[in-house]
Amino acid sequence: MQAAYMPVLDSPLNGTTVYSGADLTVGASSIVNGNIQAITTTTLGADVTVDGNLVAGGNVALGANAIVAGSISSFQDPIDSQQVLLTEVQEYLAAMEAPTANQLAAAMTVDATLESGVYHATSLTTTAGITLTLDGKGQTGSWVFNIDTYIAFGANLTIKLLNVTDDSTVIWNTGTYTTAGADSILKGIFFAGTYITTGVGSTLNGIGDACGGVFATNGVVTLGANNTAVTVGAADCTSTFLPLTPIVDWHFDEAGWNGTGGEVADSSSNALDGTSIGNTTTITAGQVCRAGTFDGSGDYI
Repeated sequence: MQAAYMPVLDSPLNGTTVYSGADLTVGASSIVNGNIQAITTTTLGADVTVDGNLVAGGNVALGANAIVAGSISSFQDPIDSQQVLLTEVQEYLAAMEAPTANQLAAAMTVDATLESGVYHATSLTTTAGITLTLDGKGQTGSWVFNIDTYIAFGANLTIKLLNVTDDSTVIWNTGTYTTAGADSILKGIFFAGTYITTGVGSTLNGIGDACGGVFATNGVVTLGANNTAVTVGAADCTSTFLPLTPIVDWHFDEAGWNGTGGEVADSSSNALDGTSIGNTTTITAGQVCRAGTFDGSGDYI
């Protein structure tokens, strides 16, 4: 059983790095590599560079020497449809359950290292100046952070990638808002139910050929001055979203199950072997090799 692709993968949002469910404000001298969508007014400060297209449902105000390399257009309906899609994406992510060991404290006050997996917290704040290291152990992995309410990153936060492959994924999903203090170094894709704000001098990077991005489903996006929304420091990203790698990968190819602990082998790198419960076992008539059979009455892994 593998994690399904996010519903956003084949949508027009793939290639967008900034989406605002209301107004969008980009501070002076900021760089956005990728496309921008905003439901209402878009304001680009002086010397802003957008290396992509801008689609706005309302007025567009360009500061002195602001540049949009692609097209500027006004199409309300497509932007509204993306808002519905983002709601589905956030619900999809929030349904991923984090194991007990991956329940995060509400306050992160010291440097921390986290391996790939699904993480959860009711809310999350970080002390200024700490480093959060995501250690991929040299294998492709996904980090999904589901925060019920808000994230408030302190200034000078550094999200560091260690031994992370280019096709890995980092996703932050909040029920309400996400804020990042000045000079923060952010990694991954950020979804928020309401608004997203980054401080002066912050940077946002994706991984490999995937663009990082900020997506505020129902609220404003405010990028402070001298921000850089890029992927790996370059303007040549090919997509915003990559498929989530499996959290668990059960092939159900065992000769049979009898309730022995760990008998259902996990082929992912997470070693999440399962145990059959009820009368379930394997059969030979699978679509590919063997398959698990479940009678719908108390059978599960």
